[in-house]
Amino acid sequence: SGEFVVENIKKSASLADIAAAINADSDNTGDIAVSASVVTDDLGSYLVLTSATAGDDYNIEVEDTGSADLAAFEITAAQNAADTSSNYGVDSAGQDTFAQIDVDGFSYSFSDTSYSFADSEVLPGVTINILAADVGTKYDLTIAAEEAAEQNNSPTEDAVSSAVEDFVAAYNTLRTTLNDLTAYDQEANTQGLLNGDPTVRAIAASLRNVISDSVSGISGGIDTLAEIGVTTNVNDGTLEIDSEQLSAALEGNVDGFETLFSGPDGFATRLDSFINPYVQSAGLIDNRTDGLKSQIDRIESQREALNRRIIGIEERYLRQFTALDTLLGELQNSSNFLTSQLANLPGAVPINKR
Repeated sequence: SGEFVVENIKKSASLADIAAAINADSDNTGDIAVSASVVTDDLGSYLVLTSATAGDDYNIEVEDTGSADLAAFEITAAQNAADTSSNYGVDSAGQDTFAQIDVDGFSYSFSDTSYSFADSEVLPGVTINILAADVGTKYDLTIAAEEAAEQNNSPTEDAVSSAVEDFVAAYNTLRTTLNDLTAYDQEANTQGLLNGDPTVRAIAASLRNVISDSVSGISGGIDTLAEIGVTTNVNDGTLEIDSEQLSAALEGNVDGFETLFSGPDGFATRLDSFINPYVQSAGLIDNRTDGLKSQIDRIESQREALNRRIIGIEERYLRQFTALDTLLGELQNSSNFLTSQLANLPGAVPINKR
C-alpha cells in the first residue's frame, strides 16, 4: 500500500484534465499505480479510477487535501439510487429512445438509429455496436480480460509459431527468386538472367551460412533451426517446417525462441545485418545495378558508333560504285567512238570479217 498526491489541479479543471493529471503524476508508479479514465452515461460524466494491482491491500481511497472541491465530483445518493431497469426505451425526459445499455452501473441511451457507442462515450478504447434490436429486453455485456501474455506484452506460443512460419515463408521467397535468377537448363540451353553474376552468387552462398550456423550466446538451450523442426531442402535450399517438432520445442519456451530469432546473434538479427549492406541506399545491389547500367550505356554507345561507321562505309562504297559506274560508261563511250573511227579508215577491215 502507499499513496501519492496530485497537486495544482485548478478549480476550472474538467474530469479529463484531472484524469490526465493523475495518469501523468510521476509518483503514480509501481504497486500503488492507478489508471484514471472518464466515462459518460445519461446522467453525466464520471471519473473512474482503476488500481494496477489487485488485492484488498490496494483498494483506492481519494482524499481532498486542500479544499472541499472534491465533493463536487462525487456521485450523489440520488444518482446511485437511480433505477432505469424498467425504463428501457424511454429516457429521463420521457422521450422515446432507440436503445439503452448499462455498463458497470452507468446508463447510456440512444436518441437516434446509429446504434453505436463510440469509445469516448462509454468505455475508453472500446466501441460498442448493437447489431439487432429486441425491444424491452435487457442483455448482459461482458468484456473478457486480456490474456496474461497480452497484459505482459509477451507473445503467445501461437503468435511465435505464426512468426516462425512467416520467417520461413519470407526466406523461401528470397531463395526461390535467387534460384530462378541463377538457373541453368542444360537440355534447353537456357539460363537465368543473373546466372554467373558474382553478387548473386555471394548472396546465395552467405545465406546458407546465416541459416546453418548455430546461434551463439545460448547456454543449454536450442541454438539451431534444426532443433525446432526447421530444416533445409537439399535440392533447392528452401526451408521446411516439421509442425509437431516446432510445437514441442515451443511449449513453455517462448523466451528461448525470442533469443533464437531476435537475440544479438539470432537468425532474424543475422539476416537483417546481412541483407542491410545489399539493400540500403548506395549499397551493394545499388552499386551493382549502377555498374550494369554503365555497361549497358557503353554498349549502346558502341552500337551507335558502329551504326554510324556502317552508314559511313555504306555511303563511301555507294560513292565509289557510282564513280566506277560513271567511269565505265565513259570508257564504253570512248571504246565505241574509237571503234567507229577505226572502221572508217582506208583499208580497214571490219573485225567481224577477219
